[in-house]
Amino acid sequence: MINMRDKCYKYNDSAKTLYSLLESSIEIAPDYRNIYTILNNVYSRVINQNTSFITIKLVGKFAKTDYLLKEFNASVELTHSINDFRTRIKVINEFSNDKLKEFFLYDIKSLAQFICLIYKTEIPQQLTDLLPNDVPNKKRSNLLAEYIRVIVNDWDNEYIYCTSEDFGNELTVLYGKECGTYKYNWKYLSDILYKNAQLNIIKPVNENGIIIPELIVFEPDYLVDISSIASCFEQYSEDAILY
Repeated sequence: MINMRDKCYKYNDSAKTLYSLLESSIEIAPDYRNIYTILNNVYSRVINQNTSFITIKLVGKFAKTDYLLKEFNASVELTHSINDFRTRIKVINEFSNDKLKEFFLYDIKSLAQFICLIYKTEIPQQLTDLLPNDVPNKKRSNLLAEYIRVIVNDWDNEYIYCTSEDFGNELTVLYGKECGTYKYNWKYLSDILYKNAQLNIIKPVNENGIIIPELIVFEPDYLVDISSIASCFEQYSEDAILY
């Protein structure tokens, strides 16, 4: 059986190389977008190199990151911070330079801690000295996103307990009763929910740690895109196989 903690040392990049890349990225500030290009490269190398040998098929950065965080028993704080970084990378073009300036040192710190966890090494002191000691300001509007996709872990008569790819931690979604934000409920879902079902939570609002949805879409990948089907019907033929 593969011992993952030993196997990690046998890949191309050493922890020393990765730490050096993080440290050198700080030197090119205020070119924050280029900094994030370097950070994304380091992050991709870490997760790809340390999951390439496992037999489980892991697709995408979320799956690989989640696997490594669980395999190495990452703290809740590191789990949150590395997933915050991963989410920022996905939507980097939506961030202003001022926002990137606000977060880049915290993201470098998260990546350094991630490398420290996986490679079982100390973060070099010269890099530590450049990083903040506090945590970033996470003031956010109540609306989390236009929608988030989640995987169901469990549920009761009022709440669905699920994991979000974008947020990386368990969320509690209200579905079984009305609330002040949206005047309807989705209690009928209790008859069809099952563990690992996928849901799209539309216009999710965070109220004291509880996620309130405007709409819940059950198993969105099974829905038919009517516009796509309509595009099958051309003047020369009417066959859905063409699509």
